[in-house]
Amino acid sequence: MAAQRDCINHTGTPAVGQCNLCHKPICEQCRYAAPTDGLFCSQECYDKFIAYHSRKQPVLKRSRLKSMVVGLVILAVVAAVAVFVGGALGLPVLTPIRDAILSR
Repeated sequence: MAAQRDCINHTGTPAVGQCNLCHKPICEQCRYAAPTDGLFCSQECYDKFIAYHSRKQPVLKRSRLKSMVVGLVILAVVAAVAVFVGGALGLPVLTPIRDAILSR
């Protein structure tokens, strides 16, 4: 079981949580509760938190299907280059594959 932490400002007073920005343990008396953003130890930490999140850019997520298709296309191109270059260099495994493709 984790040891109980005391408030950073009040020795002997158990902490009820920690600041969402600086992670200092804070008691009920010290907490600055933001309506939707959690607990903070001060207005200053809350303002820094809001400033950071207002500058943060959203992450653009590609769909899994699109990522898979792009990966397969890249793999196909690399395989084709390997077959034609390897076959042209006379590699015994790739030469028959290259010749079969070119004879069609």
